[in-house]
Amino acid sequence: MQERDNLLLDIQHHEYLNMSLKFPDSDIEFVVTPAYFLGDFDVYDREETLGEYLSQFDPNDFDQLSYLLDEKFFNGGRLSKFSLEHKYELLKMLAQALSDSSYDFDSVIYERDDYFCLPYSWVINNPRLFFEIIYLKMYKHWGSDLITNGFDVIKPKKFTI
Repeated sequence: MQERDNLLLDIQHHEYLNMSLKFPDSDIEFVVTPAYFLGDFDVYDREETLGEYLSQFDPNDFDQLSYLLDEKFFNGGRLSKFSLEHKYELLKMLAQALSDSSYDFDSVIYERDDYFCLPYSWVINNPRLFFEIIYLKMYKHWGSDLITNGFDVIKPKKFTI
């Protein structure tokens, strides 16, 4: 029985690797960058509502950022239709960026277009650490499910968290 279950996991994982993952309910390919994680903190045209709320928090404080990630990212609507494959892609993409010591996380945070902005009061002192915390939170939320289902997930201790 165990051998059969492992074979099924291998088949499912192989099928995942050979398909083109799409955003849920869409024909758009699921291609994301670390900037994806900033979407729930975008206050463009919401400075007086979301911006004022987020300004109460320090994005450099582990506990405060963790709280916001739980509230806005993990419990927000954007992830509600994500499959394990979507979650794995998010984790894998961020792991690749964090594994690259020359990856420019500063540009992800500070080089935005005219239609995106973080709260004006936010100054993120260490953008790499900001994304390391996001990775740690994703691992805590999804790691065990992903590993149980045969996905190869990098443990956060590989990074400097």
